[in-house]
Amino acid sequence: LVKAINSEHFGGSELHTTVFKDGNARMLRQEHLRIEAHSTLTLRHGSYHLMLFRPQQAIKPGMKIPFSIHFANGNTMDINIPVSAH
Repeated sequence: LVKAINSEHFGGSELHTTVFKDGNARMLRQEHLRIEAHSTLTLRHGSYHLMLFRPQQAIKPGMKIPFSIHFANGNTMDINIPVSAH
């Protein structure tokens, strides 16, 4: 289970999913994301995604932002995510 994903480049972050009902999209906060062993989960627009709040600096395409993924078992994985213009 992924409990949180955060970065020192942002003042806050939340795990979310998008749910479509009656033609409307609604974002719902998730307390965790379940990723089964030997599988992947892609964060993307319109599905599971990461909401980032209060950037601590200007974020520009081409930058690589460090993030930490925190798992329910206490482990942490550090990754760098490239910024792209979409």
